[in-house]
Amino acid sequence: MDGLREGGLLKVLRESSLPHERLMAARELARLTDATTRPAIVALLRREEDPWVRSALEIALGVTEGASSAEPGERIDTGELGSAGDETSDTLRLVVHEVSPILGKLRHFAAQEVPNYEDSQIRAQIDRLGEVLRSLRALGAAGRTVQSEREFDLSSALAKLAAEESHVGVAIDLAGPQGVLAVGDVGQVDLAVCNGLRNAVEAVSEVGDPGRARILITWGVTDRDAWVTILDRGDGISQSIRVGSNRPQTTKVGHQGVGLLIATRAARALGGEIEVVRREPFGTRFELRWLGVPRLQ
Repeated sequence: MDGLREGGLLKVLRESSLPHERLMAARELARLTDATTRPAIVALLRREEDPWVRSALEIALGVTEGASSAEPGERIDTGELGSAGDETSDTLRLVVHEVSPILGKLRHFAAQEVPNYEDSQIRAQIDRLGEVLRSLRALGAAGRTVQSEREFDLSSALAKLAAEESHVGVAIDLAGPQGVLAVGDVGQVDLAVCNGLRNAVEAVSEVGDPGRARILITWGVTDRDAWVTILDRGDGISQSIRVGSNRPQTTKVGHQGVGLLIATRAARALGGEIEVVRREPFGTRFELRWLGVPRLQ
């Protein structure tokens, strides 16, 4: 890592009184850091109070773990630091390993046997499955590596996702600014939002009231983060949940919480969090927020 660049970023993190400046520096540090900066990042985490800056520093700390010179067994208590357990990571890697060759064969035979394959919905869905597997592969390393980030049109990505997750008898409305650009791994955003949207579709479908079979997706970007909110009119949840922990949680009685666990890991890979809140008199608000702001130049 460039010593001058490193020193400048650490100086901003130590001395700036502006959370936005510290956030930008922490994100850049996560991209450039190596094991030599681990002690400095640990010290910064102990004093940093802004939750978004802490989240970016936690990602940077995760990057240093693979090459860390720390003594075996060393741990630093940083609250919600870390990603989901190694068992879940192993399971994700196993799923990707087993499904990837099947997908390859499916793509091969579909191209041969489906008329107009290149322009078909089958091709579109096979391509989407490939993107899901890529994102699951990345989730296996969430918290240890910085995910693939780029600037993308958030409004267009959500419109595409809503069309793909459309369900008979359920209306999905979009209400947000058009042409909004966010920064992040679009595959991880897709995984997180997709799971929230599927839970919403299931919730309103179970009610059996056509008047409540409606879902609203809103979104936006501030100078510090990007956010997506999904509002449904289902029966709601017993209590609100802020998901930043490593334990699978669920908004549905008897459900194993796998969908929300995947959404949580995706959010953490983005440097963000998910909140699931009960609405009155009924319904649920699912909100994803992440560090969707440009890098330092």
